[in-house]
Amino acid sequence: MAAVAAGVELLHAAFVVHDDVIDGDDVRRGAPSVPGRFRRRALADGADARAAAVRGVAGGVLTGDLALALAMRAFATAPVRPELLARLLGLVTETIAVSAAGELGDVRLATSPTKPTSAEVLSVAERKTAWYSFALPMQLGGVLAGAGDATVRALGDGGLLLGTAFQLYDDLAGTFGQVEATGKSTDADLREGKATLLVAHARTTAWWPLLAPLWGDDQLSPDGAAVARDVLERSGSRAYVESVAADHLRAGLDRVATAGVPLDALGWMADLGGQRWTGVA
Repeated sequence: MAAVAAGVELLHAAFVVHDDVIDGDDVRRGAPSVPGRFRRRALADGADARAAAVRGVAGGVLTGDLALALAMRAFATAPVRPELLARLLGLVTETIAVSAAGELGDVRLATSPTKPTSAEVLSVAERKTAWYSFALPMQLGGVLAGAGDATVRALGDGGLLLGTAFQLYDDLAGTFGQVEATGKSTDADLREGKATLLVAHARTTAWWPLLAPLWGDDQLSPDGAAVARDVLERSGSRAYVESVAADHLRAGLDRVATAGVPLDALGWMADLGGQRWTGVA
């Protein structure tokens, strides 16, 4: 159903733009982000740095809001039977609420003086990423196909596992990936002090005192980032996250298979952790 697919894409775009505003990211997939484009345009118009930053935030927020409104319109006007439309809208509104809570949880972990646990990091990954990027579209497909509640739940459960695996692989790519493959800096998460599972695990090891002064240093040099990556390797944190991601991937594929999805349709998901997707050697 094209209208529902368009709604999912617009919803995804809205969340991505708002995420770039919240994180202050000027680059997305190797190109200027939406707020970054507004900021650069303001600078080109002669605005000072503060005014340009304000325009970047305003442009990003409003663009994300417009995408969200258009997404809801696409869902609400989809040419489906009323009972199916009610199920679709219920799933969409629940996903928006959960994703918003996940985004706020991510900010809380990044700004809290307390140490986030692995469970907290995984919970945020599930709510912030997995719900809208995997579970929702898979469930919507099930509803449109006329699947019963049990099948739709299985698709949602599998989507949450697969989406969490995707986020973990993305975090690995954000630290150990190849810029030309991922389109993003491998130092940014370290400089930002992003509360990833890599960091949550490293905190529990004897190597943390070496990583602590580097993590969250907004002036972190390339050499310092290289040291941080070496510590994450030696502490076993990279291996741990790779293992957790692989476990989620396998469990997700198994759960989706129980919903009757043909295994050959899941091939691209099975390669979720491969170099093709993450650029991680």
